[in-house]
Amino acid sequence: MAVEGPAEAVAVGQLIRSRPFRQRASIVLRYYAHMTEAEIADGLGCRPSTIGPAIHRGLKKLRKEIT
Repeated sequence: MAVEGPAEAVAVGQLIRSRPFRQRASIVLRYYAHMTEAEIADGLGCRPSTIGPAIHRGLKKLRKEIT
């Protein structure tokens, strides 16, 4: 999911903000803050096994909305 300019960056940001909290936080913390799934889970107060699926579902929805 490459962003190729300021307009696309704004559009992707809006789409990320439209995701449910756990998906949004997981994606942002993983790809922008470079945190591990365990670190994300600790910060969100949930089990590490829930973070991978949240990221996967969130990215799948974002890809679908972008295309």
